[in-house]
Amino acid sequence: MRPRTLLELDLPPSPASVATARHRLKEVLAPLTREGIVSAPTCETAMLLVSELVTNAVRHARTGPGARVEMRVALTDRRRLHVAVHDRGQGFSATRVSMPPPDQVGGRGLALVDAMAEDWGAERTGSMRVWFELPLDDA
Repeated sequence: MRPRTLLELDLPPSPASVATARHRLKEVLAPLTREGIVSAPTCETAMLLVSELVTNAVRHARTGPGARVEMRVALTDRRRLHVAVHDRGQGFSATRVSMPPPDQVGGRGLALVDAMAEDWGAERTGSMRVWFELPLDDA
């Protein structure tokens, strides 16, 4: 399978963008699920993880004129669904991810990505890009 871009989406850094990103991802993956390329569980996991990454991007993105959150979705040549979310925020260090205490509100997004994704990473270069991959093999 050759790499195939499925979706390129630019969103404003607002809370409504989380639902928009999840909805657009579902629209793109639905035909691939019907064709047996992406399994229904992979689709559901991708939507959950996209919600987490876009929420983080919206919370930490720079605001003001021209501020955007970018989401890119592709099928890779390694039979994986690759999703990347990029914002212009300062970013964070992803050297260690752990689940916060049960009474803490928030802070579980990257721990979920770490637990559920086949692979993931974060790149900070004056802005922040976080990505994850899910296997297609269970479709």
